Amino acid sequence: MWLDKEEISKWAYYYCKGVKDDPEVRRNITDSIWSYEYCRSIKDDPEVRKYITDSEHAYYYCANINDDPEVRKYITDSQWAYNYCKYTRDDPEVRNNIVYPKWAYRYCLDIKDDPEVRKHITDSDYAYLYCRYI
Repeated sequence: MWLDKEEISKWAYYYCKGVKDDPEVRRNITDSIWSYEYCRSIKDDPEVRKYITDSEHAYYYCANINDDPEVRKYITDSQWAYNYCKYTRDDPEVRNNIVYPKWAYRYCLDIKDDPEVRKHITDSDYAYLYCRYI
């Protein structure tokens, strides 16, 4: 086919949203962003939801639609793990993914000073900020 996978997914989503929610077309929604958009604006379908596999859209799904453990397990990026802990729920499994110094510092500053997160503040700039403000 001449379209790449992401393009097919996008246009399948737009077809389902604007023309008809056709199961044959819906099965082509396999990209994370378009799977999230489908679940958000059309229907929370488990066959589409299973494709929400990147941290950003997993976070948005859990924050805005349903805090589902099967989707939550994909919140592995430090920034999105921090956002989940701050704005949705401070979950220990998600918290373990806050390993980037900036987000570890922000977690300790904004949520709680946890030694397991604090040990990831390895950048001198954030270490200084930690000593100054926490």
